[in-house]
Amino acid sequence: MCLLFLYICDTATDDNYRLILANNRDEYWDRPTALAGFWGPNKHILSGVDMEPRRERGTWLAVSKAGRIGALLNIPGTQKHKQCRGMLIPDYLNGELTACQYLTQKIQPIHRDFKTFNLVLIDLRSRTTSATYYNNKTDSKISLPNGVYGFDNSVLDEAWQKTVHGRFAFHTAVQKYGRKDDKDQLVRSIFNILSDSARFPEDKHLNEQAKDLYIPENIRLAWSSTFVWSPSIRHGTRTSTILLVDKFGECEYIERTFKIPVNPYCLKYQTKFFRLKLY
Repeated sequence: MCLLFLYICDTATDDNYRLILANNRDEYWDRPTALAGFWGPNKHILSGVDMEPRRERGTWLAVSKAGRIGALLNIPGTQKHKQCRGMLIPDYLNGELTACQYLTQKIQPIHRDFKTFNLVLIDLRSRTTSATYYNNKTDSKISLPNGVYGFDNSVLDEAWQKTVHGRFAFHTAVQKYGRKDDKDQLVRSIFNILSDSARFPEDKHLNEQAKDLYIPENIRLAWSSTFVWSPSIRHGTRTSTILLVDKFGECEYIERTFKIPVNPYCLKYQTKFFRLKLY
């Protein structure tokens, strides 16, 4: 499970942010993962990295110094013998194709070969942000104009209740603390949103997905929360990331993640902070 909130504003003033991104990565606590850092041939990509054998170098969220961003969210299903999704973001960031070209030329012809996913690709290299959403379950791509968005583990028009609720809270935080002078308040507010443990047991879309997949009741309830907590299977919200970009291309990347090994009775976090110029 994963969750993504996104704010895009190309008319941002000098004091505001052009892009604000907030992400939760929900994963098994014991899955090998490298903390956020720069990697790639020229150390031009910043992200956490999946180190699971045979899936090394994949990622769920990354930004390149060239001003491109990718975010990946899985859609759960029975998908044995399908290609893994983790290399989709590095492939896009390392290439020169636009998001639409990348999807049209490289992904859509073989979209059924991958496990189901939501993918958001962003390019900040011009004054007008290029942001594209793609879903391989329905093989549909949508251009995202300036605005506020929430993405989860369902198709776009069947958002889970936690996403609807979280998107409103995220938008409120951006409106209230979106100035760079209020950055600390903004970051604190967003991390609070990403840590929300409120559950939505009557979530229609989530319940339908869980029923189709024979998901146990306790796991379904855990999924209904922004902060997923399933200690019985050592799974949940493991990493939260905030990405802030101003109109000048100054980017701040904040990652908060559990210390490994995870002790559910004594949780400890570590936070990494990066500042980089994107364009």
